[in-house]
Amino acid sequence: MPGFPTQDTLLLGPFPIPGKVTILSASRKSKWQINSGWGVDGGNTIWVGVEPAEIKLRIEMWDPLQYEAWKIVAKAIFVPTAKTGQLALDIKHPILNDPPLNITAVQVVEVQAMQQDDQGGWSTEITLVEFKRPKPAIGQPKAAIPTATNPPPTAQDAQDVKIAALSAQLAGLAAK
Repeated sequence: MPGFPTQDTLLLGPFPIPGKVTILSASRKSKWQINSGWGVDGGNTIWVGVEPAEIKLRIEMWDPLQYEAWKIVAKAIFVPTAKTGQLALDIKHPILNDPPLNITAVQVVEVQAMQQDDQGGWSTEITLVEFKRPKPAIGQPKAAIPTATNPPPTAQDAQDVKIAALSAQLAGLAAK
């Protein structure tokens, strides 16, 4: 049956994240080059790609077993090694994987310290950045709608008009 996604869990790499996962923010931003001159109203825009998305998550745990599982997961995926550095991880969550975000791989930017709430639960917030290999992505708008073709301007003063008339007269006499 169609409807809203109800998933409050997340798979990061091969690991299910223990507890309840809430997406605090995730957005997709386009990059634009804006060309406008001095003293000009408006400008030309050129689409130059998409910024890697930034994702903020809150993880809430209320069972000591969740915290024990968290320590194993955190050690495996959040601690870079000198040999491998910080690896990109697959991410599985319907809000992140489906359009318009289409986020499938991430890297860890920040992990905050665990905080205990008044009811004895624990939570942390994590910031991730989308991992996406660069590829060429440059486009330019074709035109604003409607598009009208204007004839090229021709600057003529009284002397230009007289020169054109005399040139036509001369061409007519030369043809006889």
